[in-house]
Amino acid sequence: MVRNINEITLDYYDEVRYLLSSELRLKILRLLLESDMTLDDIKKYISKQDTNILRTLKELQDLNLVETRDKTYMLTSTGYLASRNIMNVLDNWRIVTKYYRCFNYHSFKKFPIEYARYAFVLDESERITATEEDYDKTRRLYREKIKDATNLKIVLPIYSKQYFSYIMEVLKNNDAKLQLVTSRNIYDAIKNSTFWDDFKELKKKGNIRLWVSEKDIHEIYLTLTDTYSAISFFYQDETFDDATFFWEKEFKAKTMLEHLFQTYKHRKSIKEII
Repeated sequence: MVRNINEITLDYYDEVRYLLSSELRLKILRLLLESDMTLDDIKKYISKQDTNILRTLKELQDLNLVETRDKTYMLTSTGYLASRNIMNVLDNWRIVTKYYRCFNYHSFKKFPIEYARYAFVLDESERITATEEDYDKTRRLYREKIKDATNLKIVLPIYSKQYFSYIMEVLKNNDAKLQLVTSRNIYDAIKNSTFWDDFKELKKKGNIRLWVSEKDIHEIYLTLTDTYSAISFFYQDETFDDATFFWEKEFKAKTMLEHLFQTYKHRKSIKEII
């Protein structure tokens, strides 16, 4: 058995499995991720004998995952990082199972690989799909969700007159600010649309900042606002699916989605149009 978590390498599969194979170890690590706890605190959440809990805590201490001060147990810095990654794996697996059909039918091959590990962000969202009786449901809800926004950040992989009219409506009605990342073909479609004069004027006023990629970005439709956030994906044949995951104004993974937007904005093939 490896004596310290820092000694674990790709060769230590048994030791990694050791961390994942005990429900009690995982429960304790998850509890200590939330806050430092005494033994009595831990016992409130775990119905096990004291000897089992103490033995497991001792094992985690020997691995340099947990330390104790004044009878209070807490994660070490290494323990925090290791536990956070372990919980991310478990949460991701649960979300992949929960949304099996979504992941199975959609393409994620172009999705920035560094964000593939964050599937768990969908856990806080509400997925809305159109129905035969209400085929416009998701688009109508999108309009409703963003109508009061004053700041928008959008990765736009398609040109849809209906969706774009909602965006322009918000910009004009609210004097809102937009950071828009899109591809050259979508930008050309905007220039040839009935929205171009208003778009050009808003850009001149400073309400719109625009980043354009010379390559298609048919991967995600991402909308971040100060009222709601949303994301939609593409099917494996690269056709757009307007089924949308919506988040309320504040949610735990908001920072991660902000980083995702910044990743698209700062790709090497994307330049800001002044």
